[in-house]
Amino acid sequence: MTTNSPDENLSKHTNIASAEQPDDLVKIIEESELPAEKKAELVRVVLHYSKYHEGPLPLAEEFARYNEIVPGAGGRILSMAEKEQQMRANAQEKILSNERTKISGAILLGILLIVVAALALFEGNTPVAISFGLVGALTSAFRRILDFLIQKKKIDQE
Repeated sequence: MTTNSPDENLSKHTNIASAEQPDDLVKIIEESELPAEKKAELVRVVLHYSKYHEGPLPLAEEFARYNEIVPGAGGRILSMAEKEQQMRANAQEKILSNERTKISGAILLGILLIVVAALALFEGNTPVAISFGLVGALTSAFRRILDFLIQKKKIDQE
C-alpha cells in the first residue's frame, strides 16, 4: 500500500491554483486532510508570503481586471497617471523658476548696492560707501550660499 505525502494529499483534494488571496489558501489548507502541525506550518508560510508592487501604475493583470469590471478603466488609469506626472513636472518647474527669480533678485540687489557705494565714494562719503559696499558684497555672498544650498538640495532629492 502506497501512502501519499501530505503535500500530495493537499493538491489531490484542492485546487491551489484557483486561490488568489492568502485567505483563500489558508482556507484550502485548513479544509485539507493534512496533519494539524503540517497545516500550521503551511498557514505560516502563506501568511508570511505577500505580493508587493510599488509604482505609479498597477500590474498588467490588474489592468485587465479593471477593464473587465469597468470597460475603459485601464485607459482612464493611464490618463490619470500621465496627468499626475505632468502636474509634478509643472510644479517642479515653478519651484525652479522661483529659485532663479530669487537668485536674480539677489544679484541685482548686490549690484545696485555696489553702484550706490561707488556713487557715495565718488561724492566723498566714505562711511556710506563702506556700508553699502559691505552689504552689496554680503548680498553676493548670500547668492552664492543660496546657489550651493539649492544644488545640495537637488543632490539630496536624487
